[in-house]
Amino acid sequence: MALTLDDPAPVLLVCDYGLGGIPDDLRRWLLVERARFDPVGLDAHDLRRWEGLAPTIVVPSFEEAQQAIARAQADGLDEVEMEPGDETAPRVRAAYRYAAGLLNLTGAQTVAVTVDRDGVVIAGQDGQRYRTRAWSAPTSYTAGAGDTYLATAALAIAAGGTLPEIAELAQRAAQLALVGPGTCVCDRERLRAELPVPPAPATPSHGPAVVDLPELMATVQRCRDAGGRVVFTNGCFDILHRGHVTYLEQARQLGDLLVVAVNSDTSVRRLKGPHRPVNPVEDRVAVLAALSAVDQVVVFEEDSPASLIEAIRPEVYVKGGDYPPELVPEAPLVRRLGGQVQILGYVPDRSTSAAIARIRGRADRARAPAAASDRADAPTGEHSHR
Repeated sequence: MALTLDDPAPVLLVCDYGLGGIPDDLRRWLLVERARFDPVGLDAHDLRRWEGLAPTIVVPSFEEAQQAIARAQADGLDEVEMEPGDETAPRVRAAYRYAAGLLNLTGAQTVAVTVDRDGVVIAGQDGQRYRTRAWSAPTSYTAGAGDTYLATAALAIAAGGTLPEIAELAQRAAQLALVGPGTCVCDRERLRAELPVPPAPATPSHGPAVVDLPELMATVQRCRDAGGRVVFTNGCFDILHRGHVTYLEQARQLGDLLVVAVNSDTSVRRLKGPHRPVNPVEDRVAVLAALSAVDQVVVFEEDSPASLIEAIRPEVYVKGGDYPPELVPEAPLVRRLGGQVQILGYVPDRSTSAAIARIRGRADRARAPAAASDRADAPTGEHSHR
């Protein structure tokens, strides 16, 4: 992306949540003076209040878009006729239809409908359609993400971005606002630091592979020579589940080479107990290496990946969970080496321990009827006298 704001336009962002923050006299002035601003971004619980604004971009939630379309259809307005969506997920398909209807209803150039964990559907007057995916995050972390999305999208429009560039920049900024609890923002330098660095044309291939340390170091060096960033994470990855896959896909978006360090079997036993791992290390690394998000897999014997971190010196160290970076044991080392620590949202109820507990629970339930049947068939004192 090569977006610039050499001659910045006066950008107007209107966030009207129906709480009285924008009185009627200010609203009327903005409608009259609309030509002063370009672009204009609008996020309003009730879009009817801003009829005539002709915003450049409107960013309703799925529910707000649904309500706006329903009200317009109830009023018999022809301009909300919607096109069919091209997605199979019902909410996403509906979001495409709502976006098309709101383009006509609001006169906006672009409409972005947020669909919670299903991401954002964005549509333009020129017929373009685009969808971004969202990271899963606890509800308590989401304050500020919508405002961040709108601000970034408006600035990307002012800089002349294409629809995909606008969508991806705004999505990435909103995701960064979700990293910590509370109301958060994403400044320019933070966003710039998180954008992937385009690889040089001669970047050598580093397809998924299980490697030893010398091979890994050679690949890391090639990545850096091409201007790329190395992302590092580690874990046991005993039973690979949806939470792992989501987390690794998110980690890969933070750089150009994702290195996954896996605890050896003896290391897992020391950390998890004598009944772990469920799967031997050769199976665990084979499954990880097959994931498209994973570039390199390396096995380590120690309980901590500290020696690998010192050798690789990753630009980004990633852990999954709902705890702050300060509680990650490796965080001080990573920062001392010049890297940054990222905590990625986890998928609730998706963990190896939860999977093992479910399997054991089902096995216990399966054994219980059999045991009861055995007791019923066993000879009692009365039968034994017959």
